[in-house]
Amino acid sequence: MITHTLTHETLETLCSQSPVATIVIDPDKRIRLLNPAAEKALGLPPLTAVGRSLSDYETLRPIAEHLDTTPNGPGVQSATLKLRADTEIPLQIVVSLDTSTAALSQVELVEQLVHDLKRPAAVAKSLADMVQETGSLNQDQLAWLDRARRKLLTMSSTINEVIDTFWMEVSGQLLWQQTDLVPIVQRLVREASDLAQMNGITLETELPENGCPALVDATRIQGAISNLINNAVKYSPNGGVVRISLQDEGDRITFQVSDQGIGIPAEELERIFEPGYRVRSKETERIEGTGIGLTIVRAVVDKHGGKVFVHSTPGQGSTFGFTLPRKP
Repeated sequence: MITHTLTHETLETLCSQSPVATIVIDPDKRIRLLNPAAEKALGLPPLTAVGRSLSDYETLRPIAEHLDTTPNGPGVQSATLKLRADTEIPLQIVVSLDTSTAALSQVELVEQLVHDLKRPAAVAKSLADMVQETGSLNQDQLAWLDRARRKLLTMSSTINEVIDTFWMEVSGQLLWQQTDLVPIVQRLVREASDLAQMNGITLETELPENGCPALVDATRIQGAISNLINNAVKYSPNGGVVRISLQDEGDRITFQVSDQGIGIPAEELERIFEPGYRVRSKETERIEGTGIGLTIVRAVVDKHGGKVFVHSTPGQGSTFGFTLPRKP
């Protein structure tokens, strides 16, 4: 696949994984991107198709005509394209803008595309869980099943990081809403329980009994909390305990996660929030990750007017967290 702008690199990554034929166009109906499914179904060579108008291709003219009668702002539209009398293919048309005024729409667009990737990953995870319930498995089969489940959990986490990274680079805007953080933390702890169980980790929570309302962007705060919980689980030893707490302190809110993991040397604490930076040691070689999670956490918290903090002792564990003002 070929794209013409840096912004579309994220779209290219997402669309390339979609089984649905997808064409990304600009508002003038010029082709900006073809995913592999579209290339195969339509027989269009990307080297010559990118930059051309939909109307330049006879098979795509019905799509261009359809778009002439519908709103042509940024977003995703589904259509059915008739190639021959007996052949129809489902087609996804993505109208994309590169201007800063469309930044928020771009983020929403990516989130729609990513949702299509998260769904099959979640279904595959559920099927893997069901395999173990259908009957006894030998040790080799259990080991392979465990690896598959871990990879699917990693895939889901990476997909979320793609969304948040795109948000940081393109928009950084917040959608403020009054939100109770307690149900969010409870749900994310449940979601992390699978990985915790596979790693022999116990999750403990301390949450306000009467809720913890705050004016936040619920989606972004959820991503920050999820990153901290998942990191603690990944970096904890088998048999360890991860403690998750949320405290309502009147004019501010404090969230923190403490683990009993490998800890972080003092000289590296200042760098762990840099994009792509990961502590390198024999203990971390087995741990998968992009090194972008903590960067996302800091960006989200900064946007909310809060502060990130970390305390760590090598060999004893770490505590990561953040404080948020009750109102920004």
